[in-house]
Amino acid sequence: MPRRASLERILLDLHRCEHGRLAGDECLSCGGPSAGNLILPPGTLIGHTLYGDRIVVPSIQDHNDPESWIQAR
Repeated sequence: MPRRASLERILLDLHRCEHGRLAGDECLSCGGPSAGNLILPPGTLIGHTLYGDRIVVPSIQDHNDPESWIQAR
């Protein structure tokens, strides 16, 4: 049976490198500190809300704050 993830877990995992390490964590495969997700770095636009506000990947420090994912127009 496939493992199901919550939406929160998926969003938090956007900060991980391809080897599963969060940005700044030691990653032997990356050869030092992980750079995090190189495809969707912080500040990347990933969508828009119903009201046209931007949904962006926040910094690793703000990823637990739902409001940091939304930038008003």
